[in-house]
Amino acid sequence: MSNRYYAVCGILEIDGKILFVRHTYGAAKERILIPGGYLKEGELPSDAVKREFLEETCVNAIAESVFAVQFRSEQWIIVFRLKYISGEPRSDG
Repeated sequence: MSNRYYAVCGILEIDGKILFVRHTYGAAKERILIPGGYLKEGELPSDAVKREFLEETCVNAIAESVFAVQFRSEQWIIVFRLKYISGEPRSDG
């Protein structure tokens, strides 16, 4: 179960380029964003950003450090800087 109150996203550099995604659905449709999403119940933020990257880009990466944190009354978001592990970036369709 996702929890829309807690979100993560990440900045990943591969060969000098930052990896972005273009959303094809929902409120973010047609926006170009850094990959991310909501935490599942009981999931750690560092595990959630790893899962979201793999789901959205087919790239395996791990959280290296916290880049920024944003707190709003309805949601908080952690932006991680990630370390590339493996995989070739591909759309999840």
